[in-house]
Amino acid sequence: AMHGLVSRQQGRGTFVAEAKFEGSVLASYAFYRSGAVAHDRGSKVVKCELRPAPADLRSVLNLAPGEGIYELQRIQFMRSVPVTLAASFFPASLTPGLEKQDFSSTHLYALLESVYGIVILRAQEAMGIRDDSNPKHRVGLLDASPHSQ
Repeated sequence: AMHGLVSRQQGRGTFVAEAKFEGSVLASYAFYRSGAVAHDRGSKVVKCELRPAPADLRSVLNLAPGEGIYELQRIQFMRSVPVTLAASFFPASLTPGLEKQDFSSTHLYALLESVYGIVILRAQEAMGIRDDSNPKHRVGLLDASPHSQ
């Protein structure tokens, strides 16, 4: 329990503690660009939808009421194994036609820079881990290949 590997709950027992991720979006992208990790370049898009920005995202993205956002959900792979379901939100005015982009062979930040001239300097992130007996079904994947788009 002292090292965070197990958690004890009085009257229930001792359990393996939830895994924790420490890091940031920008640090992981720098690590990815260095080639020091076997992270696949592309991702599989689960959802890319243009919709009105809700109030909480308008505040974070500094948007006016009525402005739209793209909600992008992608499965990221490492050595062709799905490792992350990532959700990202972008102002539609800065990323027109985002739904037409091919994410299968390039990293999101590289695409944003090359297509839209956007260089990410800061990001707000939230991460969590879900215990799911079949994560492929949860995200609607029968073929968990990064190339089956």
